[in-house]
This record gives sequence, structure tokens and C-alpha cells, in this order.
Amino acid sequence: MPSSQKLRRVGSSLAILLVFLVLPAGLFFFKLSSGNYQLATLIPAESYGVTTSLHVTGHGDSLLVETFLPIAGNSLTIEDERIRTDLPGRIEVRPDGNRVGVWTANEVSGNHTIEIDYVARSQALRFEIDPELPIPPAGTGADVEATRDIQSDAPEVAELLDRLVPEGAGLEVALRSIYGYCDSLPTVSFKGTTDALTALRLGEASCNGKSRLFAALTRRLGLPTRLVGGLILHSGSKKTSHQWVEVQVGPYWVPFCPTNHYFAFRPANYLPLYRGDEVLFRYTRDVNFDYRFDITKHLSIRPELIAAGARDPLNLMSVWDTFVRAGISIGMLKVLLTVPLAALVLVLLRNVFGLRTFGTFLPLLMAIAAREVGLLWGLVLFALLIAFISVVRMGVIRLHLLHLPQMAVLLTASVVGLLLFGFVGIKSGRIELANVGLFPIAILAITTERFSTMIEESGWSSALKMSAGTLVGIVACHLVIHSAAFQIVFLSFPELILVVVFCDIWIGRWTGLRATEYWRFRHVLREYTHA
Repeated sequence: MPSSQKLRRVGSSLAILLVFLVLPAGLFFFKLSSGNYQLATLIPAESYGVTTSLHVTGHGDSLLVETFLPIAGNSLTIEDERIRTDLPGRIEVRPDGNRVGVWTANEVSGNHTIEIDYVARSQALRFEIDPELPIPPAGTGADVEATRDIQSDAPEVAELLDRLVPEGAGLEVALRSIYGYCDSLPTVSFKGTTDALTALRLGEASCNGKSRLFAALTRRLGLPTRLVGGLILHSGSKKTSHQWVEVQVGPYWVPFCPTNHYFAFRPANYLPLYRGDEVLFRYTRDVNFDYRFDITKHLSIRPELIAAGARDPLNLMSVWDTFVRAGISIGMLKVLLTVPLAALVLVLLRNVFGLRTFGTFLPLLMAIAAREVGLLWGLVLFALLIAFISVVRMGVIRLHLLHLPQMAVLLTASVVGLLLFGFVGIKSGRIELANVGLFPIAILAITTERFSTMIEESGWSSALKMSAGTLVGIVACHLVIHSAAFQIVFLSFPELILVVVFCDIWIGRWTGLRATEYWRFRHVLREYTHA
């Protein structure tokens, strides 16, 4: 090789190293040393994906269903809220600040589902009440008034309060005495509403009974007190909600939960849905109604990191308004930033390990499309689509059509299959399957053509093996795209995409055997080694 050509290759390699490795590494360490980023903020925060599923069966009459929706605030972040249903509805923000989803329709028959999805990230709240604070003068307004279920004007409540709070006691002592009494009551599961007097007379109560008794005692003391209803977030499915109370101390609403032993403290996994003495669901009596909460714990980006990024001119969050005006949500931005890394993972699987898939980046496109329905249903729908196409193809091939018309028939069958899966999903209460319509038609066309061509050229065995490889690729790409750790890194340090490109270039010069080829040619390699 001439020396001039060698010099050009060396210069090209140095330029690649400088642009794709040294430059992003320098920016990365410059950002860390600037003070805008704390290592603690780079650790993903715990968040919870919540799905509230409401199932109603109408009998030809009018329908009304209402439920409360979470309210984002200083200690609660709600992201990616979506409502899926075939019923007409709206969201109301009422004068008390509660958000309510309302669905109404006339002459409703058959099964219908309302699914409310969102990601919730709540911060723990802890308050220290000054022992020197006196009990303030009695407040005014609805939060200190007696109600049908919070009987703060009842003589039994007044008598109990006199026993619990000695004359001249300070605010902290009074609250601890009231909390201690309610906390000491045995907790039992009651269906329906337990009012304050019932809890007092029985000497036991559920969470709503303890909360109402607590509120009756503090309101009797003149302290504004309100009930809070919501969920305790733990991974799994359940049908139970929870109630606790908040007492106004100065400008703050201080939380108390005598059921789970929290004094002036609200854990991070408490999700408020409404404030006030309300019920979580309201619906017409002439329908069958059922509900379920499905909760999944996962990791997400800390708000402090987003705030730090907004101050950093080298961070994408500093130009967030531009992305918003372009119609790119935070969820979509996180996906877009991790797509290059997912593509690199797919390159590794194909070029280094020898994984065979339909299309070059079909698994990546499928992983992005499956974002709306979730990984599990995305894989199920992909497998069902392959099976459906196979059955249709066995009938179409007997018609001896030309290749292009045959592909058009199979593509049409794919669209019909997706619509069919969505219809079955809605009728069976799996409304998430209605989102299959979001799968791009181009992906269906590629899948249809590749699968059919593989059967013709290599047989069913090779086609099924390639289908399995495609499923593996979808899973790998989905895990990368939805990794909170990768999303945090690329949101904070988008220059690392250049490092991904460097890795692509390096793998692009790969000349060795793939991992599967070592197994495929193991006998030849063994003979060559012993020769």
C-alpha cells in the first residue's frame, strides 16, 4: 500500500476518533465538572405505571360512569396519561380542585371498558410540628363543619376529645393524642362507608372509618381537616383503594394515616386521587360495574435532573419548548434518543452473534410500535399475525397468483387480522388490543413479504427460526428503548450518540466469524485446530 494511502487511512481513523469518541467524552466530563449535574440525580427514581380498568355492561338504558383522576402537584408528577374507551366522555376540573372523568351515553348495551393509564411519581412528604405551637383559634369553612359521616358536633366525640386532649395542651400534643387513639383501634375491612360515630362505638374501623373519626376529633378542636382518597402503589393487581387525612397547620396541609401508622408523613407510594369525603366511583344503578387497578413499578427520570438540564445550554431539555412546539412529547423524545442505541444492539445481535431477523431493522420498528400496547401484547400480536398470515397463505398459494398480487392479498389479510384482534380485545375487556391499529402498515408489509418469501425459498423451518430471531430482537430493542437508565444518560448527555456511531463504525469493520458460525462450523474448526 502506498505511503500516501496509509497516511490518508491513519488521518481518517484519527478524525473518526476525534469526532466520535474524544469530543463526546470531553463534553461528558465537562458537564459533570460544571456542577449542574449531581451523581445522585442520575440515578433513576421509582415510579409506577397505573392502569384503572372500569368494566360496565349496559342493558339498553342510559349510562353514567364517573371516577377521579390524579392531580399533578409539587409532590406528584403524572406523565403519559391516556384514556381508552369506546364511550363518549370528558374530563372536568371541579371547584374543589378534583379532576373527574365522566362518561355518559344513551341506550347502552353490551360490555364496555374504560382504561385509564398514567405514570405516577410521588415524593414522600414529612412535616415537623413545632412542640411550642399553640392550638390556633377555630377555623371556618367546610373543612371544620360537621357532616353526616363526620359528626364532629356529636356529644360522644366531644367527650372523647376532652379525655384525649388536656386543657392547655399545644398543637403537637393534641394531634399526637388524637392520632394515637385512632391508630390504636383495630383495623378491619368494612365494605361501604363507615362514619365517625360507628368507628367510635365499635372500637374498630376500616381506613375510611379511622380517617373520619380522626377528622371529627380535629374538626371538633377547630382544625381544618379533609379526607384524601387514593391508592397505595405496590406492583400487582388489586381492587382496594385507601383513605387518609390532611390537617391544615399554618399554610400547609399535613398528612396523617392512622391506619398504616404515619404521623405527619405521607410515603412516596401514596397516590392521592381526590380530596374531600367522596367515593372513588359513581355509576348508574342499572348497569353491571366492576373495576381493577393494575400497578407496575419501574424507574424514571428524576425531576431534579430535568430542572438541571433546563439550565444547561448543552442539554436537550434547555430547548424543550422547541420540541413541544414541534409536537414531540417527552415520552417520544426519550424513545428517539434511545433508538440509535437500540439499533447498535440489533447490529451486535446480527453482525456479531449471527441472529437472523425479518428485515434489517424490523425488530426495532416493531419495538417502537409495541410501545402503545406493551411488550407482551406486542409479541403476542406479532406471533398471531405470523400464524394468521401462514393460514391465509396456504389458501392463496393455490390460486397461483403472481408475486405482487399475492403480497397485496397477504397485506390485506394482515390489516384484517389486526382489526379482528382489536375487535376481539374490546369485546373481551382487553381494550389495549384496540391499539393494534397503531402498528405501521409498512411494518406489516415487510413482515408479510419476508415471511412468505422465506417459506418459498427455505421452507417452514427457516421461516419459523427467523420469526423466533425477530422476537428476540424485538425484546432486546424494547428493553433498551424503555430503559430509564439509558433515557437519563441520553437526555443529559446527547453527545454520547456520537459514541454509538463510533461503535457502529467499529462493528462495520468486523471481519471475524459470527458466534452462531462458530457453532455451525464447529467440526471444521475442530479439524483445523488439530491439523
